[in-house]
Amino acid sequence: MELNELPEDIIIQILKHVGFMYIHELGLWDASLVLLAVCRKWRCLAAPLIYSGVYIHYSENNDTLAPSEPKSAVLRTSIDLVAATNNTSLVKYIDVNIECAIFPFRGLEKVIETLKAVAPTWPSVNKLVINLEYMYGIQDNTMLDAAALENATLNIVAELGVLLPSLHKLIMDDCATCNIHNNLYEGLANRYAGRLQLLESSQEIQPLDVLAFSRLTSLALTFTSFFKHYVPQVRVESLRRLSLAEIPSFNVWLLFRRANEPAISFTELKHLYVKYRFGNFDEMSVDINQVRLRFPNIRCLTVKCLHQYCPVLANGVFPAYLHKLDIECSAAACRLADKLAIQCIQELKLGLQCNAADLPGAFPAVERLLSKTVGRKNVMVSIVNGSIGCMLNTKWPRITGLQTLAPTTVHEMLTILNCVPSLTKLMLHSFTLHELSSVMDIPEIESDRPLAPLHTDLRLVMLSYRASITPAEYVIAIIKYLAVRTPLLERVVAWQLPLNSLTEFVAEYKSVYPHLRNIEFVGQEADRSLVF
Repeated sequence: MELNELPEDIIIQILKHVGFMYIHELGLWDASLVLLAVCRKWRCLAAPLIYSGVYIHYSENNDTLAPSEPKSAVLRTSIDLVAATNNTSLVKYIDVNIECAIFPFRGLEKVIETLKAVAPTWPSVNKLVINLEYMYGIQDNTMLDAAALENATLNIVAELGVLLPSLHKLIMDDCATCNIHNNLYEGLANRYAGRLQLLESSQEIQPLDVLAFSRLTSLALTFTSFFKHYVPQVRVESLRRLSLAEIPSFNVWLLFRRANEPAISFTELKHLYVKYRFGNFDEMSVDINQVRLRFPNIRCLTVKCLHQYCPVLANGVFPAYLHKLDIECSAAACRLADKLAIQCIQELKLGLQCNAADLPGAFPAVERLLSKTVGRKNVMVSIVNGSIGCMLNTKWPRITGLQTLAPTTVHEMLTILNCVPSLTKLMLHSFTLHELSSVMDIPEIESDRPLAPLHTDLRLVMLSYRASITPAEYVIAIIKYLAVRTPLLERVVAWQLPLNSLTEFVAEYKSVYPHLRNIEFVGQEADRSLVF
């Protein structure tokens, strides 16, 4: 099937993925224009994606740390290119990136000057992304006059309010904790609080006493302080997406509580992402122990917690129709997940961050959790950092990915492949050495009895090992053995391994095992890849 024969919705998803990589991950907005030049169909489908946003990047170089005019400043923008192609009506968001020595409002003023000329032609703009970066790592603005700072904030907010009257999505990101971010946030929040539906901030933001975010449905915060913790005043029953990263205290959840109610109900919440900061938490006397967290309509749950206690798993009340579960927890926290009802699960990822002594205690709960998915078709399940040896008695569901950091025997590896035919990705960290003979004996090409293929969907194998402990010849033997027995295998990755010996092996055995010529072996060679 040709790519253009795919349904349009699939092609659009592909274009979104590639466009996001070009624009947001690589910062190459101009390079994304190549998607418009493939064919007429792609141009029609990609134009609303590529031209949906414009970027404005202001950077300056100032050897002095004074807020005077910098020695050199560069303003780069995609506005002219969008206007030249008559696609201004497609613009939905503005991405502003400012790199300043110390006074970011100077960059914001330049941005506003640029916007004044074109903003009236963008009636559909509803999203603003602001990224403030301090090139010299200045994390305080004590060198700036407080009155000047306040006036600059008021002017910036007033100008943005006029230029972007329909804004209802605000994303603020920076790399420094300072009053500049807080003042600008407070001004923008006061301006748009009654209208905002999405708010993301790389720092904690203080609640506004006068104006609440009554229409907010998506909130993402990253906590930066160990001592004072803030969340904006929101209606928790209206939130649909909630992301809390680097949480420094279990009691942060109490900030969403009204008065002394015994439960916090996130009635409409569909997606929840929670990541706790690693550190010394007081797990014995936290106030959150007595408060229920209700998530009656949640569909996707991600929890990263390496502590013995996790309020979301311990106090959470979840429905039976959870669709996606991704947890990376200690053994104790993983046992708390045993109570989850996942009969309707579609994707399950378990990460066990615990030492070998704790694994036997964690796996009974994991086995009970996995057993709830038995009979479900097309369930994607990945298990990370577990010991395969502890799991050989598990009732395996349709697991598609398995990763372990514990040493694995060849017998365990083959047992997994036989018990889990749906496995497509296998990542192994190291091997025991007492079964070397079982994989070294591959029949000669003159033999009329080649090794029987395994009934497995395995397509990717990634091997990691300690070169000082495991001989390279042993790992090469395992790769050869897997290659001849897994007919659907497409890629083998072993970064530490010299794979030159596989060239001769493939050339010799491809007549007996034709699929060998289709496998890509990736190792430590200069080009990082050998394709036969």
